[in-house]
Amino acid sequence: LASSPPGPPSPTSPSLVFFPFSCPPPASFSPPIMAGAALKNRLKKNEVTMGNLQKLIIASNLLHLFARFWFWGASLTPWVYVGYIASVLLFALAYVVIHLEARPRYNETGEMTSGGGDLSAKGVIEYMFDIVYVCIFVQVVAILSDYFWMLLLIIPGFAAYKLFFMFFSDFGSSERGGDASADDGIGRVRRGKKSRSAIIRESRR
Repeated sequence: LASSPPGPPSPTSPSLVFFPFSCPPPASFSPPIMAGAALKNRLKKNEVTMGNLQKLIIASNLLHLFARFWFWGASLTPWVYVGYIASVLLFALAYVVIHLEARPRYNETGEMTSGGGDLSAKGVIEYMFDIVYVCIFVQVVAILSDYFWMLLLIIPGFAAYKLFFMFFSDFGSSERGGDASADDGIGRVRRGKKSRSAIIRESRR
C-alpha cells in the first residue's frame, strides 16, 4: 500500500526550527532570543542596583551636610572637613569601580554582547560595596561625634590585612615548592649513587 506523504512538521518542532536534519538540539543549546533575554535581565538588574546605590550615597551626603555643616555648623573642626572629604573620595572610588563592572559591553557592530558583570559576585566588587556601606554608616554616626570619623581607617586596614596574608600565602607556597624541588634533587642524587654502587658490585662479581 502506498503510504500517504507525511504532513508538514509542526512549526513549533525544535528539530525544524534549530536543526533542519531532524536531530534534536543538544541540552546546552539555547536560541539567540533566550541569550538576548538573559543579557537584558542582567542589564536591568544592574541598572536597578546602581540606581539604589546612587540614592543611598546622595541621601547619606545630604543628611550629613544638613545636620553637621548647617544645623551644628558652629562646632565644625578641621577634622570634620578631613573626614568628610575622605568619605567622599572613598565613595567616588567604590562607585566608579562598581559602575565599570556594571556597564554593558558592545561589539563593533553595536550589538550588546554582555549586560554587565555580576554585582553580587565575591571579590573586589563585594569589597567596593562594603566601602560604600561603611562610609554611609560613618557619615551618619559622625553627626553625633567627630571621633567616629576614625572608623574610616577600617577600610585601608582591611585592605592591608588582605594584601599581607595574600603576599605571605604566595611566599609560603613558593618556598614549599622550592623545598620540594630541592628534596627531589637530593633524592635523584642518592638514587644515582645507589645505582653506581650496584654497577660496581656487579662488575666485581
